[in-house]
Amino acid sequence: ATFDDYFQKKCLPQVREITTQYGPIEIVWFDTPGKMPKHYVEKLVEVVHKNQPGALVSGRAGHELGDYQTLGDMEVPIVNVDGLWESVDTTNDSWAYAWYDENWKSPKQILERLVACVARGGTYMLNIGPRGDGSVSARCATALRHAGDWIARYPQVIYDVQGSPWKHSMPWGDVTQKDNVLFLTVFEWPASGELYLPNIEQDVREARLLLGSDSTELLCQRRGKHVVVQVPAKAPESLVSVIKLTFSEKPTVDPVLTLDPEAMTELAVEFADVNGVKKSEKRWMEKFGEWKRIVHGHEFGADADLSWEVDVLVPGEYQVSLNYAGEGRLVWHVGIDGGESIQNQQDSSHNYQTFPIGWLNFPKNGRYRVSVQCLEGDVGKASLHAILFDAVR
Repeated sequence: ATFDDYFQKKCLPQVREITTQYGPIEIVWFDTPGKMPKHYVEKLVEVVHKNQPGALVSGRAGHELGDYQTLGDMEVPIVNVDGLWESVDTTNDSWAYAWYDENWKSPKQILERLVACVARGGTYMLNIGPRGDGSVSARCATALRHAGDWIARYPQVIYDVQGSPWKHSMPWGDVTQKDNVLFLTVFEWPASGELYLPNIEQDVREARLLLGSDSTELLCQRRGKHVVVQVPAKAPESLVSVIKLTFSEKPTVDPVLTLDPEAMTELAVEFADVNGVKKSEKRWMEKFGEWKRIVHGHEFGADADLSWEVDVLVPGEYQVSLNYAGEGRLVWHVGIDGGESIQNQQDSSHNYQTFPIGWLNFPKNGRYRVSVQCLEGDVGKASLHAILFDAVR
């Protein structure tokens, strides 16, 4: 039998049955092999739209013929994505039920990934992998119920909102927007009681710390181009706390990356400028069904570097680390324009790991360009994923 036989006698009749025999359908979610010729996909989309005019066809139908984009398995983007799109995730490391897979995502992990997708401008599809009898693992159900309880308390953060105006996450959490209101979802509560909102033009008209249907007023302070929100010593929510900021008009921001003085800041290579280094996407499967995706810098040449423009909110000493993979010992050089630099030799691994490089001093607040070079060792096999900064407190 040929693929055409399968398509005409099996696939197409079943799609016709599904779209005509079971009432209204909202989504037909194809997980179609990418090499299926375009004319077959065109036929499938035509049948769905004819029989179910209100139904959406998933992006994995292929050949960009879906009604929206579907990202890779378990892919949560780190920069805003244009258009209609969804991220497809699962509650553990498996898609179907797997008796041996007990690596469940916690309620907080589910919420962090959900908020990240909404803040990047998309939607989040979460697979639960039920047993053959339709029942759901008790641990999976517990995580989903706790996450669902939080959504029920803060629906305004998730539904009918736009992505973050910064177009990327913050070291302390993330942001969604509804007209002139920003919802700050705080994953890492600042121990100092100060939460930094960088490079925002408008002043805050009102700031409130939400606790379900209740709220308390917070004080805000402008420090140059930044807004600092004064928060209590302890987070009010055990999972994700929410701060609502209201402005007189829709806020506008400069999305430049910033070094936060409280939470560790990760600058991914996806945001870097390249000079003599290749930058590309890399995907791999940790185990069956568990996909990883990064953008990495590789094939470092002589005088080649990756660099980031950053805004330092608070001057001082910062511990610098690099997340990379490679073979053998590598010599890395990290520097800031017009300032000091550090150099360190560290081991490497085929798996991406984070290695400390040293301390860098930023003598004043403001804009800097940070560069990374791989100088010695098997530089052809070095693969950099991110540089991390943690203020020395």
